[in-house]
Amino acid sequence: ITHGKNGWLIPPDDQEQLYEGLITLLTDPEFSARMGKLGRERICTDYSLDTITTKLINLYQKVRGTEK
Repeated sequence: ITHGKNGWLIPPDDQEQLYEGLITLLTDPEFSARMGKLGRERICTDYSLDTITTKLINLYQKVRGTEK
């Protein structure tokens, strides 16, 4: 996640930042939609079934010593 671009990175115990983030999302629908779109694009690109499968195969090959 890139803070402020495709999500927010908020410390676990920082209720003030969480509150501010929620207020921003609720009061700025364009920003909220843009952040949601960018977040979805990142998930679809970096965490697609094909991407994860390729990463796992590469990891298994590396562990077995059969990297290409």
